[in-house]
Amino acid sequence: MEYFYGHLFAAEPEIRAIFPAAMDVQRQRFCRALIKIARGAGEAAGGPWALADRAIAP
Repeated sequence: MEYFYGHLFAAEPEIRAIFPAAMDVQRQRFCRALIKIARGAGEAAGGPWALADRAIAP
């Protein structure tokens, strides 16, 4: 996630101000959101997402 935010802020430095100084919580939220999206896509396609289920503890 650091890579994502690093590139985001490098490309659009003015949006850095809307994010918290400590990004740990934001990174966790973003990761959880991506996992939920992956699970939803897997369910819609009928595919298993067992690895996504194990990737992060609730």
